[in-house]
Amino acid sequence: MPRAGIILIQDHKIALIERYRAGNHYFVVPGGQIEAGETQSDAAIREALEELGLHIRIEKFIATVLYQQEIQYYFLVSTLSGIFGQGKGPEMLGQYPTKNGTYQAVWVPIDDLPKIRAIPEPLTELIYQNRGQHWPESPVDLFEVSK
Repeated sequence: MPRAGIILIQDHKIALIERYRAGNHYFVVPGGQIEAGETQSDAAIREALEELGLHIRIEKFIATVLYQQEIQYYFLVSTLSGIFGQGKGPEMLGQYPTKNGTYQAVWVPIDDLPKIRAIPEPLTELIYQNRGQHWPESPVDLFEVSK
């Protein structure tokens, strides 16, 4: 299913979801599945509230990522209101089975992105390369590289 996500940057840091699952430690860009009847941007706005506890404004469509055979749409956003880390989505409230692991909203310095496992990698590489300040004029298409 298609997914939508957000790129939220403040003070040279990016909002990510820190995950521990099945012995793995990694970070993901906030986002989730687009629900029936939602636009891509509507889903991004909903996911920001569920995962980060923030009401956001879409600033720019940045990229389409083909990741694990799924299309994902990512938007650069700004915060309107809310309290970071107060997401009320079921994953953030610990309502998923324990096998799904843990979820925690965190701020990560953009300069640290190469030092951590951040998913999807093509997107986090773009963010790092641009230091979260310079974006392509039009949306780019990114693809997962097989390892």
